[in-house]
Amino acid sequence: MGTEEIAVSEKGLLGDEGGYAPKTLILVDNSASMSRNRSKIKDILVRLIWNHQNVESFCLATFDTEKRVLVDYTDNYDALRLAAEDITYKDQTTYLRNVLYNEIKNLSLDKKNNYNRIIIFSDATDDSILGITYDELTDLLSNDSTSCPIYTIGCTYRPKESDLDKLFALSRRTGSPYFMMDNYENATEIADVIDNDGKAIRYFSFDLDAEHRDGSDKAISLMLNDANGEHLLTHMSHIQLASADELKKLEKERKEKKARKKARREAEKNKAESEAAGEASMDNVVPDAAEAEEVPDGGETEEASDESSSYTDPLIAEVANPTTVPGYIMYYLSQNGLWITLFLLVSLAAYVRFAGAERKRNRYGFVEDDTGAQELIEVDEKKGITKGITLTNVSDAGVKFFIGIGQERVLGRLRSRCDIAFPEDRSMSARQALIHVSSDKAELENLDTQRGSVVDGQRIVDSILLKNGSHIRLGNTYLRVSYE
Repeated sequence: MGTEEIAVSEKGLLGDEGGYAPKTLILVDNSASMSRNRSKIKDILVRLIWNHQNVESFCLATFDTEKRVLVDYTDNYDALRLAAEDITYKDQTTYLRNVLYNEIKNLSLDKKNNYNRIIIFSDATDDSILGITYDELTDLLSNDSTSCPIYTIGCTYRPKESDLDKLFALSRRTGSPYFMMDNYENATEIADVIDNDGKAIRYFSFDLDAEHRDGSDKAISLMLNDANGEHLLTHMSHIQLASADELKKLEKERKEKKARKKARREAEKNKAESEAAGEASMDNVVPDAAEAEEVPDGGETEEASDESSSYTDPLIAEVANPTTVPGYIMYYLSQNGLWITLFLLVSLAAYVRFAGAERKRNRYGFVEDDTGAQELIEVDEKKGITKGITLTNVSDAGVKFFIGIGQERVLGRLRSRCDIAFPEDRSMSARQALIHVSSDKAELENLDTQRGSVVDGQRIVDSILLKNGSHIRLGNTYLRVSYE
């Protein structure tokens, strides 16, 4: 859509269960000039209703200066057939262009997931002076947001015979079949042609969030792949503007996302400062000769009573008040030699670092514990993005996916809903994550609100910047990020 890539969320054949339902408006000119064809009109109507597609609804109406509804949109096909058989014809003036113009406008406002089409029985379009002009009607049909298939079935009436060309032109403009009733001995063949034309229609749908619904006209392009190759379908479409409530919600979500990012950066900064302070404290745990002197029970040195430091090293606390087996051993040996104490300080640091969870190096270059958290072993040296990023499947280096600058790709299990799919990974969500690449950064946004996505051993619930060399885990699939 424009320059954005939007995932197709649903596709199928028209009338499939759970898919788009056909919605058919039948307009019958019941003026006296049409009465000689009443038998054929009835046969076609009954056959059209009999041929109905799955969950198709019909509106059957006649018209003069305006539409006269006989049966409103319904799937009660018995009621429709009875109404078709009871149509009466009378001497009247008809205004097809006015009626058709208004009906097309009304159908374009239908927000339901329907496929609308119109079938017209008439002997001409009218030439009313005060009504809708023919040019106004055709301009409306030229707009993709209001156009719909129009099937026309013409009946010869000598005073208006030449005007049938304008009636059939409505069908040609919408790419639909049209018929001269006098050319068919068996009028039901017309209904069968219309039925077959509708059964071959496929639909594709996609969802737009409030951010994309800006009220503008944009080009919609659909790339189809089949046994005969690729096919590109393109047309202009009017994108409806998001409601005020949706725009407020979008702005709220943006602020919340910005606040989460700020909080995450502050937390990472505080963590780094805390770790730096801990390392500095560890470097200072080198007792000199004065500190090695024994202190009598109940005694206190000047340094021990100093309360100016707010940091207490956990290793020193363990030696002073042992509560674990390693602590007791350290306490005992620290009384018997400074060099043994220093050796055990290093050993205990390693114990604290790795105790509490069984850790193992897996084949993907991670250290992984039993909680599923991962720590990156190697990180490539930094470099900027010039063309985009490449995602390499760690388990199969030959499988790579490129995402260029300005592109977005959805990653997940379902091919129909993702740009990059891993259908064999059943532990992955249908739509797991979205990756956006700009000229200066690559960002991953988690779409799995329950389990999250993992980047460089960190479980992500919102979004994170991807570094050159970052590792991503989605389900049981591991991907490595390379800046290009």
